[in-house]
Amino acid sequence: SPPPPAPSAASSSSFSGSGKTSIAASCLVNERVNSEHVNGRGSERAAAAKHDWIWLLAQTSLRVAAQDDLVIWSEEAAELYSEEEEHALFSNVSDMLSHTNKTHVALNYFKRVGLSGNWTNVFVLMRPGGAIAWNTAKAFPVPFVEDDTRAGPRTLPTYTSPFGKLSGASCFDLDHPYFIRAAGRDAVDLFLQPSWTWGALGVRHFEGDRIRAVENGFTLIRCSSDGVSAVVSPRGEILAQTLDTAGPQVILWPTIAVSPHVFALYPYIGFTLEMVSVLLCTCVWLCAFAHEDWVRTRLLNKLDTHWTLGVWTSGDTWGGEAEEREVLVSSFHDSRESLALECCHGHGEERGGVGGGGGLDLLKDVVGEEALDDAAV
Repeated sequence: SPPPPAPSAASSSSFSGSGKTSIAASCLVNERVNSEHVNGRGSERAAAAKHDWIWLLAQTSLRVAAQDDLVIWSEEAAELYSEEEEHALFSNVSDMLSHTNKTHVALNYFKRVGLSGNWTNVFVLMRPGGAIAWNTAKAFPVPFVEDDTRAGPRTLPTYTSPFGKLSGASCFDLDHPYFIRAAGRDAVDLFLQPSWTWGALGVRHFEGDRIRAVENGFTLIRCSSDGVSAVVSPRGEILAQTLDTAGPQVILWPTIAVSPHVFALYPYIGFTLEMVSVLLCTCVWLCAFAHEDWVRTRLLNKLDTHWTLGVWTSGDTWGGEAEEREVLVSSFHDSRESLALECCHGHGEERGGVGGGGGLDLLKDVVGEEALDDAAV
């Protein structure tokens, strides 16, 4: 039977006075829910996967007919087993888009690689008219969970649309800030993220992905199964969100305000500020916990060395006058006032100084009585 009429979510993608673009978008959540729950392999799993395709293509067709600006599938929404099936998918979606100059469709599916038993997590953007804007794959498969998934290229795709420059990556890719910051340097306006999470991890993962929007100054559209599907502004504001725990499900966002790219420092300096802060804190920590006796010993040994070399003399005259003054002034002005006073007073009383007045009189003569009194206080 023909599908029921689709509710319209279309809106004009023209810039408003605030510089924002208003678009209509829809998120198709499926999570391979049917094929994943089939215990067997071969024909049973293929039949379940075909059921996924029927549902996904039918819903995509409805959203294209409703004139959405963007239709995005959740991560691994279905499975493909051959190049022929992939070409058939492209052909079907291309036929839908051939009659519109408005709708973009972002596909995400799990594709088997030959007979090797490995898979790729494919992310394709198709533009109005049916041409492919980008065809990439997940760059960072989840360790252990996706051990059978081949990693894709570690470069972000870009495409200039009527509502700004687009880029995108799948799920766990956004856990790698240095990878995503290329979007900030490319001044991307809208970033697309198909995702698939589970349990409490879904909410936590969304909060982490939300930071990427702030770091790089783009609007984030996230379509996730078993997690949070949401729209996030470049300043981290949640413009819309839906917590999905079941699927299949169609999430409609009739009006999304896509902000122009916001300049941010992070894409250019990365974690430099944090690294400098850690270095400075480490230095402060080491200074704070340095043993006081170690500092005292170093300074006293230095003064004792000068004594041994005969820099200091007894009697009414100085020996090595210039060097004596240099030692006293440096020890006084190196934030070691108390140590200088202690050394000069102790050694002066024992060995004598200028006019027999001792080391304290000698220091007073060199730095001035007023400065010496301030240091004593």
